[in-house]
Amino acid sequence: MNTPFEILSFSPLSVFDLVKLGMMVLRIRAIKDTTPYDRIKAKEWILSTSGKSVYENFFAPLMKSKFGDNAENVSAAWLIGRVKIRSDRGKEGEKLGYMRGGFNSFVEALAKQIISNRGEIKTNMEVTEIVIRDNAVQGVIVNGDFIACDAVISTAEPAVLDSIAGGKLGALHDTLKSIRYQGTACALIGLDKSLMKDGNYWLNIKADVPFGAVIEHTNFLPFEDYGENLVYVTSYFQDRNSPLWTQTEEEIIDSYLNGLERMFPEFSRKDVRWTKLYRRIDTAPVYEQGYLEKVLPFAAGPSGLYLAGMFSSSNYPERSMNGSVKAGFESAELLMKQK
Repeated sequence: MNTPFEILSFSPLSVFDLVKLGMMVLRIRAIKDTTPYDRIKAKEWILSTSGKSVYENFFAPLMKSKFGDNAENVSAAWLIGRVKIRSDRGKEGEKLGYMRGGFNSFVEALAKQIISNRGEIKTNMEVTEIVIRDNAVQGVIVNGDFIACDAVISTAEPAVLDSIAGGKLGALHDTLKSIRYQGTACALIGLDKSLMKDGNYWLNIKADVPFGAVIEHTNFLPFEDYGENLVYVTSYFQDRNSPLWTQTEEEIIDSYLNGLERMFPEFSRKDVRWTKLYRRIDTAPVYEQGYLEKVLPFAAGPSGLYLAGMFSSSNYPERSMNGSVKAGFESAELLMKQK
Protein backbone atom coordinates (compact mmCIF):
# COMPACT_ATOMS: atom_id res chain seq x y z
CA MET A 1 0.00 0.00 0.00
CA ASN A 2 1.45 3.29 -1.08
CA THR A 3 -1.14 5.63 -2.54
CA PRO A 4 -4.23 6.89 -0.65
CA PHE A 5 -6.41 4.82 -3.01
CA GLU A 6 -4.50 1.62 -2.16
CA ILE A 7 -4.92 2.29 1.56
CA LEU A 8 -8.66 2.89 1.09
CA SER A 9 -8.83 -0.45 -0.76
CA PHE A 10 -7.27 -2.37 2.14
CA SER A 11 -9.90 -5.08 2.64
CA PRO A 12 -9.12 -6.08 6.28
CA LEU A 13 -10.37 -2.63 7.37
CA SER A 14 -14.05 -1.70 7.20
CA VAL A 15 -15.18 1.69 5.94
CA PHE A 16 -15.65 2.74 9.56
CA ASP A 17 -12.10 1.56 10.38
CA LEU A 18 -10.70 3.54 7.45
CA VAL A 19 -12.45 6.65 8.69
CA LYS A 20 -10.94 6.14 12.15
CA LEU A 21 -7.51 5.55 10.62
CA GLY A 22 -7.82 8.74 8.57
CA MET A 23 -8.91 10.74 11.63
CA MET A 24 -5.96 9.33 13.56
CA VAL A 25 -3.49 10.41 10.86
CA LEU A 26 -4.99 13.92 10.81
CA ARG A 27 -4.71 14.08 14.59
CA ILE A 28 -1.08 12.96 14.44
CA ARG A 29 -0.17 15.54 11.81
CA ALA A 30 -1.47 18.25 14.13
CA ILE A 31 0.77 17.15 17.03
CA LYS A 32 3.78 19.45 17.36
CA ASP A 33 5.53 17.92 20.38
CA THR A 34 5.64 14.15 20.84
CA THR A 35 7.32 14.29 24.26
CA PRO A 36 4.06 13.91 26.28
CA TYR A 37 3.44 10.61 24.48
CA ASP A 38 6.83 9.05 25.28
CA ARG A 39 5.60 7.28 28.42
CA ILE A 40 2.50 5.88 26.68
CA LYS A 41 2.57 2.56 24.85
CA ALA A 42 1.82 2.85 21.15
CA LYS A 43 -0.57 -0.10 21.37
CA GLU A 44 -2.61 1.53 24.12
CA TRP A 45 -2.74 4.84 22.28
CA ILE A 46 -3.86 3.26 19.01
CA LEU A 47 -6.54 1.20 20.77
CA SER A 48 -7.91 4.26 22.56
CA THR A 49 -7.73 6.42 19.43
CA SER A 50 -8.79 4.12 16.60
CA GLY A 51 -9.94 0.84 18.09
CA LYS A 52 -9.01 -2.85 18.09
CA SER A 53 -9.53 -3.57 14.38
CA VAL A 54 -7.24 -0.75 13.20
CA TYR A 55 -4.58 -1.88 15.65
CA GLU A 56 -4.73 -5.62 14.92
CA ASN A 57 -5.16 -5.42 11.14
CA PHE A 58 -3.03 -2.40 10.29
CA PHE A 59 -0.49 -1.38 12.94
CA ALA A 60 0.26 -4.61 14.84
CA PRO A 61 1.79 -6.45 11.83
CA LEU A 62 3.94 -3.42 10.97
CA MET A 63 5.20 -3.04 14.53
CA LYS A 64 5.74 -6.78 14.89
CA SER A 65 7.87 -6.85 11.73
CA LYS A 66 10.01 -3.98 13.03
CA PHE A 67 10.34 -4.79 16.72
CA GLY A 68 9.49 -8.47 17.09
CA ASP A 69 8.52 -9.48 20.63
CA ASN A 70 9.17 -5.94 21.85
CA ALA A 71 6.47 -4.43 19.63
CA GLU A 72 4.05 -3.89 22.51
CA ASN A 73 6.67 -1.90 24.49
CA VAL A 74 7.20 0.72 21.77
CA SER A 75 6.20 4.25 22.77
CA ALA A 76 3.40 6.28 21.22
CA ALA A 77 5.90 9.12 20.72
CA TRP A 78 7.86 6.99 18.25
CA LEU A 79 4.72 5.91 16.41
CA ILE A 80 3.44 9.48 16.12
CA GLY A 81 6.80 10.74 14.86
CA ARG A 82 7.04 7.94 12.32
CA VAL A 83 3.50 8.43 10.99
CA LYS A 84 4.12 12.17 10.66
CA ILE A 85 7.04 11.41 8.33
CA ARG A 86 5.41 8.61 6.35
CA SER A 87 2.01 10.28 5.94
CA ASP A 88 3.55 13.23 4.13
CA ARG A 89 2.65 11.95 0.65
CA GLY A 90 0.51 13.05 -2.28
CA LYS A 91 -1.99 11.15 -4.39
CA GLU A 92 0.85 9.33 -6.17
CA GLY A 93 2.07 7.91 -2.89
CA GLU A 94 5.32 8.10 -0.97
CA LYS A 95 8.45 8.98 -2.91
CA LEU A 96 11.43 6.76 -2.22
CA GLY A 97 14.98 7.03 -3.46
CA TYR A 98 17.58 4.30 -3.85
CA MET A 99 21.24 4.79 -4.67
CA ARG A 100 22.22 3.17 -7.96
CA GLY A 101 24.81 0.53 -7.23
CA GLY A 102 23.76 0.30 -3.60
CA PHE A 103 25.31 1.98 -0.56
CA ASN A 104 28.62 0.29 -1.27
CA SER A 105 29.20 2.84 -4.05
CA PHE A 106 28.71 5.58 -1.45
CA VAL A 107 31.13 3.92 0.97
CA GLU A 108 33.76 3.52 -1.77
CA ALA A 109 33.44 7.19 -2.78
CA LEU A 110 33.73 8.26 0.86
CA ALA A 111 36.85 6.13 1.35
CA LYS A 112 38.42 7.56 -1.81
CA GLN A 113 37.79 11.10 -0.57
CA ILE A 114 39.31 10.36 2.84
CA ILE A 115 42.46 8.88 1.28
CA SER A 116 42.80 11.77 -1.19
CA ASN A 117 42.84 14.13 1.80
CA ARG A 118 45.72 12.16 3.35
CA GLY A 119 43.47 10.24 5.68
CA GLU A 120 44.16 6.63 6.61
CA ILE A 121 41.57 3.85 6.87
CA LYS A 122 42.31 0.80 9.00
CA THR A 123 40.00 -2.19 8.63
CA ASN A 124 39.70 -5.46 10.58
CA MET A 125 41.25 -3.78 13.60
CA GLU A 126 39.95 -4.27 17.13
CA VAL A 127 39.48 -1.14 19.24
CA THR A 128 39.67 -2.31 22.84
CA GLU A 129 39.78 1.02 24.63
CA ILE A 130 39.14 4.71 24.26
CA VAL A 131 41.79 6.19 26.55
CA ILE A 132 40.29 8.96 28.68
CA ARG A 133 42.23 10.96 31.26
CA ASP A 134 41.11 14.04 33.16
CA ASN A 135 37.74 13.75 31.41
CA ALA A 136 39.30 14.16 27.95
CA VAL A 137 40.07 11.75 25.10
CA GLN A 138 43.79 10.97 24.84
CA GLY A 139 43.78 8.20 22.25
CA VAL A 140 42.64 4.67 21.45
CA ILE A 141 44.07 1.17 21.90
CA VAL A 142 43.90 -0.67 18.55
CA ASN A 143 45.14 -4.27 18.27
CA GLY A 144 47.10 -3.66 21.44
CA ASP A 145 48.82 -0.48 20.18
CA PHE A 146 48.17 3.03 21.48
CA ILE A 147 47.23 5.64 18.88
CA ALA A 148 47.25 9.19 20.24
CA CYS A 149 44.36 11.49 19.28
CA ASP A 150 42.32 14.25 20.84
CA ALA A 151 38.94 13.27 19.36
CA VAL A 152 36.92 10.13 18.68
CA ILE A 153 33.66 9.95 16.72
CA SER A 154 31.98 6.75 17.84
CA THR A 155 29.25 4.85 16.00
CA ALA A 156 29.48 1.87 18.36
CA GLU A 157 26.34 0.54 19.99
CA PRO A 158 25.80 1.67 23.63
CA ALA A 159 27.03 -1.49 25.41
CA VAL A 160 30.25 -1.61 23.36
CA LEU A 161 30.91 2.11 23.76
CA ASP A 162 30.41 1.87 27.51
CA SER A 163 32.77 -1.10 27.68
CA ILE A 164 35.67 0.34 25.65
CA ALA A 165 35.44 3.65 27.52
CA GLY A 166 36.68 1.79 30.59
CA GLY A 167 34.05 3.07 33.00
CA LYS A 168 35.03 6.71 32.48
CA LEU A 169 31.83 8.07 30.94
CA GLY A 170 30.37 9.32 34.20
CA ALA A 171 26.64 10.02 33.97
CA LEU A 172 26.56 8.62 30.42
CA HIS A 173 27.12 5.11 31.78
CA ASP A 174 23.59 4.63 33.15
CA THR A 175 21.97 6.05 30.01
CA LEU A 176 23.97 3.82 27.67
CA LYS A 177 23.24 0.72 29.77
CA SER A 178 19.50 1.45 29.63
CA ILE A 179 19.23 1.64 25.82
CA ARG A 180 17.94 -1.71 24.59
CA TYR A 181 19.15 -2.89 21.19
CA GLN A 182 17.70 -5.66 19.04
CA GLY A 183 19.28 -8.05 16.58
CA THR A 184 18.59 -8.63 12.90
CA ALA A 185 18.94 -11.67 10.66
CA CYS A 186 19.01 -10.44 7.05
CA ALA A 187 19.09 -12.76 4.05
CA LEU A 188 19.86 -11.72 0.49
CA ILE A 189 18.70 -14.17 -2.16
CA GLY A 190 19.59 -14.23 -5.86
CA LEU A 191 16.82 -15.69 -8.04
CA ASP A 192 16.39 -16.69 -11.65
CA LYS A 193 12.79 -15.46 -11.58
CA SER A 194 10.94 -12.57 -10.00
CA LEU A 195 9.25 -13.42 -6.69
CA MET A 196 6.50 -10.80 -6.50
CA LYS A 197 4.94 -10.91 -9.94
CA ASP A 198 2.72 -7.89 -9.27
CA GLY A 199 5.79 -5.65 -9.21
CA ASN A 200 5.54 -5.04 -5.47
CA TYR A 201 8.77 -3.73 -3.96
CA TRP A 202 8.22 -3.96 -0.21
CA LEU A 203 5.91 -6.35 1.60
CA ASN A 204 5.36 -6.27 5.37
CA ILE A 205 4.22 -9.65 6.65
CA LYS A 206 1.32 -10.62 8.89
CA ALA A 207 1.45 -14.33 7.98
CA ASP A 208 2.96 -16.92 10.33
CA VAL A 209 6.42 -17.07 8.76
CA PRO A 210 9.86 -16.53 10.36
CA PHE A 211 10.44 -13.08 8.83
CA GLY A 212 8.74 -9.72 8.99
CA ALA A 213 9.35 -8.25 5.55
CA VAL A 214 10.20 -9.21 1.97
CA ILE A 215 11.85 -6.59 -0.26
CA GLU A 216 12.46 -7.29 -3.94
CA HIS A 217 15.11 -4.77 -4.96
CA THR A 218 14.79 -5.54 -8.66
CA ASN A 219 11.14 -4.50 -8.56
CA PHE A 220 12.38 -1.01 -7.68
CA LEU A 221 15.57 -0.72 -9.74
CA PRO A 222 16.10 -1.98 -13.28
CA PHE A 223 16.92 -5.68 -13.57
CA GLU A 224 19.91 -4.70 -15.72
CA ASP A 225 21.59 -3.09 -12.71
CA TYR A 226 22.17 -6.54 -11.21
CA GLY A 227 21.53 -9.11 -13.94
CA GLU A 228 19.46 -11.23 -11.58
CA ASN A 229 16.47 -10.89 -9.29
CA LEU A 230 17.46 -9.80 -5.79
CA VAL A 231 15.19 -10.46 -2.80
CA TYR A 232 15.93 -9.28 0.73
CA VAL A 233 14.25 -11.07 3.65
CA THR A 234 14.65 -9.84 7.22
CA SER A 235 13.57 -10.44 10.77
CA TYR A 236 14.36 -8.82 14.11
CA PHE A 237 15.08 -10.73 17.32
CA GLN A 238 15.43 -9.57 20.89
CA ASP A 239 18.08 -11.66 22.67
CA ARG A 240 20.78 -14.30 22.34
CA ASN A 241 18.29 -17.11 23.04
CA SER A 242 16.40 -16.47 19.81
CA PRO A 243 16.64 -19.23 17.18
CA LEU A 244 17.69 -16.51 14.74
CA TRP A 245 20.87 -16.19 16.80
CA THR A 246 21.43 -19.78 17.99
CA GLN A 247 20.68 -21.65 14.75
CA THR A 248 23.22 -22.18 11.99
CA GLU A 249 23.19 -20.04 8.86
CA GLU A 250 21.92 -23.03 6.86
CA GLU A 251 19.01 -23.60 9.27
CA ILE A 252 17.91 -19.96 9.10
CA ILE A 253 18.13 -19.81 5.31
CA ASP A 254 16.10 -23.04 5.14
CA SER A 255 13.40 -21.59 7.41
CA TYR A 256 13.25 -18.40 5.32
CA LEU A 257 12.91 -20.41 2.10
CA ASN A 258 10.17 -22.49 3.72
CA GLY A 259 8.34 -19.28 4.56
CA LEU A 260 8.66 -18.02 0.98
CA GLU A 261 7.29 -21.35 -0.28
CA ARG A 262 4.22 -20.98 1.95
CA MET A 263 3.61 -17.39 0.90
CA PHE A 264 4.37 -17.66 -2.81
CA PRO A 265 3.09 -20.94 -4.34
CA GLU A 266 4.97 -20.32 -7.60
CA PHE A 267 8.30 -19.96 -5.80
CA SER A 268 10.70 -22.87 -6.27
CA ARG A 269 14.04 -23.50 -4.63
CA LYS A 270 15.30 -24.48 -8.06
CA ASP A 271 15.19 -20.77 -8.92
CA VAL A 272 17.61 -19.89 -6.10
CA ARG A 273 21.07 -19.02 -7.43
CA TRP A 274 22.68 -18.17 -4.12
CA THR A 275 21.92 -16.98 -0.59
CA LYS A 276 23.80 -14.84 1.92
CA LEU A 277 22.90 -14.33 5.58
CA TYR A 278 24.13 -11.52 7.79
CA ARG A 279 23.12 -11.14 11.42
CA ARG A 280 24.05 -9.02 14.39
CA ILE A 281 22.86 -9.06 17.97
CA ASP A 282 22.97 -5.26 18.25
CA THR A 283 21.56 -3.76 15.07
CA ALA A 284 19.42 -0.87 16.27
CA PRO A 285 17.61 0.52 19.33
CA VAL A 286 14.10 -0.40 20.39
CA TYR A 287 12.08 2.79 20.89
CA GLU A 288 10.47 1.78 24.16
CA GLN A 289 8.57 3.99 26.55
CA GLY A 290 10.88 6.67 27.90
CA TYR A 291 13.32 6.39 25.00
CA LEU A 292 13.23 10.13 24.24
CA GLU A 293 14.87 10.77 27.60
CA LYS A 294 17.84 8.66 26.47
CA VAL A 295 18.56 10.39 23.15
CA LEU A 296 22.00 11.90 23.61
CA PRO A 297 23.57 15.00 22.04
CA PHE A 298 26.40 14.54 19.55
CA ALA A 299 28.91 15.78 22.13
CA ALA A 300 28.29 14.21 25.51
CA GLY A 301 30.55 13.16 28.33
CA PRO A 302 34.34 13.53 28.10
CA SER A 303 35.89 16.26 25.95
CA GLY A 304 36.74 14.97 22.50
CA LEU A 305 34.13 12.18 22.43
CA TYR A 306 31.41 12.55 19.81
CA LEU A 307 28.43 10.21 19.42
CA ALA A 308 27.14 9.44 15.94
CA GLY A 309 25.60 6.03 16.62
CA MET A 310 22.20 4.66 15.71
CA PHE A 311 20.89 6.07 19.01
CA SER A 312 21.61 9.66 17.94
CA SER A 313 18.86 12.23 17.49
CA SER A 314 19.16 12.14 13.68
CA ASN A 315 18.07 8.48 13.76
CA TYR A 316 14.84 9.19 15.63
CA PRO A 317 12.10 8.37 14.84
CA GLU A 318 13.42 7.02 11.52
CA ARG A 319 16.62 4.97 11.79
CA SER A 320 18.22 4.96 8.38
CA MET A 321 21.39 5.38 6.36
CA ASN A 322 20.30 8.96 5.76
CA GLY A 323 20.07 9.58 9.51
CA SER A 324 23.48 8.00 10.04
CA VAL A 325 25.10 10.19 7.38
CA LYS A 326 23.51 13.23 9.01
CA ALA A 327 24.85 12.14 12.42
CA GLY A 328 28.33 11.92 10.91
CA PHE A 329 28.11 15.42 9.47
CA GLU A 330 26.73 16.88 12.72
CA SER A 331 29.48 15.27 14.80
CA ALA A 332 32.27 16.31 12.41
CA GLU A 333 31.04 19.90 12.24
CA LEU A 334 30.82 20.08 16.04
CA LEU A 335 34.32 18.63 16.35
CA MET A 336 35.76 21.25 13.98
CA LYS A 337 34.07 24.06 15.87
CA GLN A 338 35.37 22.87 19.23
CA LYS A 339 38.90 22.08 18.04
